[in-house]
Amino acid sequence: MKTCSFRHARPRTLNEGLFCLREPEARYELAACGNCGLCYPKYDMRYRSKKNIVEFNQGHQHTFITKYQSILNCSASCHTQNIIYVLTCPCGQFEYIGTTANSLHDRLIKHREHGNRIMHEFLLGQENILRDLPRGKSKDILAKDRMKLYQHSTQCSVGMQIFLDANPEYWRFVPMPFEESERLEQKMIQPFIFSDELTWNIRSKEDTTVCVGSVPKPPPGYTFSNRQILLQTQYFHKTRDRTLPNCDIDLYNATIVAVLPETCTEMFRYTIESLFITHVAPNLNTIGNVLNENRNVDYYPMNNPWLIRQDQWCQGLLRRPQPKRTTSNEIIGKK
Repeated sequence: MKTCSFRHARPRTLNEGLFCLREPEARYELAACGNCGLCYPKYDMRYRSKKNIVEFNQGHQHTFITKYQSILNCSASCHTQNIIYVLTCPCGQFEYIGTTANSLHDRLIKHREHGNRIMHEFLLGQENILRDLPRGKSKDILAKDRMKLYQHSTQCSVGMQIFLDANPEYWRFVPMPFEESERLEQKMIQPFIFSDELTWNIRSKEDTTVCVGSVPKPPPGYTFSNRQILLQTQYFHKTRDRTLPNCDIDLYNATIVAVLPETCTEMFRYTIESLFITHVAPNLNTIGNVLNENRNVDYYPMNNPWLIRQDQWCQGLLRRPQPKRTTSNEIIGKK
């Protein structure tokens, strides 16, 4: 890639081959277009350690978690097409390599869509999701459910915190330690009053009770407070579970590590992607490593591993802001 001459790239020398006498240098920029969600995220990032999803800079290079380093082979921007890209979890321990014929801007739209959807389903519970899907999920959606890329966010406290900061209404589905649930503002509540008028966007008391009972059980040492159960009841009674969360939220940081010819074939893109995956060995890619002897065996298992809840998934999460004592009538009025 260091000798590429397409897309107006200029190699530092024309007679440099696969091996070089001088260490390769970063010569090309990853530039912001200044007019999209990657340059200016459409949500509050005050609590994120990095204030930009993509680090735009001159002489762009990327160091993978495994310390393998990649130098951008020609100038690129948010809308450059035919690229190899990397997604890194804000926890700094997990990453994923992908390729697309489209731009990074367009590709991340789909990643956000599935990532936020799976967080929504993880917190509400699969029984509540499938209840409104009599035919079940499509094969494409099931394949996305089984990707490590999306499974990781449900088990990562950093990814979960980002999701909850942007969607505070989901805190009602995050269990709290027993001692926290005994606080006055969590314990002293009034009974929920169900609406007598049933419409398409209001559930009956019986159906609401079934939904609340299907919320995944808390891990050992955790519980749902009386206030949380009240909020869950209100949430399902008003069928708010049928509305997906904010799908503009980026659960991963992103960057471009290589730009391919504008007219390259799909096979060429996947070959270059596979070479990156083989060299870097990213821990969120399930396929693509040519040295993996089991690469064609059960890479999408028939169960849904992201539904397996570790006991620590809700540890260390910071509730912002702390809830105040609220009556059920005040909750209903606000919602």
